[in-house]
Amino acid sequence: MPSLFTTQRLCVYHCQSLLTKPNHAQQITHLLTPAVTAFLPEQWHSPPLDAHAVQWLNDKLEEADVFIAMSKETALKDRPQPIGLTLVHRSGDTAHIGYLIAEQAWGQGFGSELLSGLMTYLAHSTSIKTVFAGVDPHNKSSVRALEKCQFHLDTTAKDGQNAFYVYHF
Repeated sequence: MPSLFTTQRLCVYHCQSLLTKPNHAQQITHLLTPAVTAFLPEQWHSPPLDAHAVQWLNDKLEEADVFIAMSKETALKDRPQPIGLTLVHRSGDTAHIGYLIAEQAWGQGFGSELLSGLMTYLAHSTSIKTVFAGVDPHNKSSVRALEKCQFHLDTTAKDGQNAFYVYHF
C-alpha cells in the first residue's frame, strides 16, 4: 500500500487504503483515547473499538478525506500503530482540516511534522489555495503546531467556540 506522502519520521496513508484489514481499523480507533479526543467534536468522543470500527471510519470518509500517519518504523508491519490522524474537508479551492496525535506521541513534534507534511502535500497535489484549522484556544500544543507551520489567527475564539487559523498558498 503506497503512502500519500512521507516526512522525516512519518508515512501518511489515505484511511481507505488501510481498511482492507479490519485490525487496521481497530488500531486507528484505538488512538482516540479520552485525552486525545477531549478537544474534538462530540461524535469523536466514543469511537467503536471493535468490529464496528470499519463502518465508523467509512462514515467519517463520507464527510472528509481521512489520512493516517504512522511511524516509518512500523508502517508496513501487520499491526501498525497509528501516530496521528488528519481530516481534510474540501470545498472548491478551500479546505478545513483537523488533526490529532496519539497520546504516547505527544511532546515529540509529530503534530508539527504531520501538519507540515500535509500542507506540502496539499500545495503540490491539490488545487486548494486556502486552509482553515479550528482549534480550542486551551489546546496550547495544537496552537503552537499551527503557528509553527505558518498558520495565522483568522478568528478569535468566543463563548467557548474554537479559534480559527488560516493558511494561504
